[in-house]
Amino acid sequence: MTSHLWYDTGTLHEFLGPQEVSSLTGDSEDDDIATALLARAQFETGNRGAARATFNRYLAALPYADRPLNVVWAMHILVTAELVADLGLVEHAEPLHALLSPFAGVYPTLPPSLGLGSVDHALGRMDQLAGRSDRAKAHFEEALLIHDSLRGPIWMARSRLELASAITGQDEIRAARLRDEAHALVEAHGLEGLRPRMGMLAATGGPLDRHHEV
Repeated sequence: MTSHLWYDTGTLHEFLGPQEVSSLTGDSEDDDIATALLARAQFETGNRGAARATFNRYLAALPYADRPLNVVWAMHILVTAELVADLGLVEHAEPLHALLSPFAGVYPTLPPSLGLGSVDHALGRMDQLAGRSDRAKAHFEEALLIHDSLRGPIWMARSRLELASAITGQDEIRAARLRDEAHALVEAHGLEGLRPRMGMLAATGGPLDRHHEV
């Protein structure tokens, strides 16, 4: 379960370490989640090209649409959605959105305590990637309510960052307040892995450019 805490905080590459990252190959179907985690670690270290190549291998080995609908599928699909959004893979936004939509309002967990955020958070990122800002905002609002009710600082901060990006240019006062609240959560709980996302949104004034080349 510890690796998922490092995943959530954006410091998976620190948990794995350089040797583990380089040796995590995910060459069989049994290792498909390892391949996804490798893509995440590569992305965190700034190697977007390698992350995209690894992610494509992950999808080719075990396409997300063919997974059985269970809690493990939910974990995979949320990991997939985060990677798709971070890498700006617009072509995957619609199929992932269609798969996730029936589960809006749900926060999947794998007992005793594993969770990777609300489905609405992932839906918001897919809508944002596809250029549907109003729908993205609505999903981020719902995700904020869900994450605040659970009092988990990691996802409380993530929700604030993404909602702030969605309303930048529409409600600057609230966007600034949400960013300040996210910053306070990062400082209070040592969520160092969220700083790059904070910096990216601060620099661009909004979400990651969905046409960014890798």
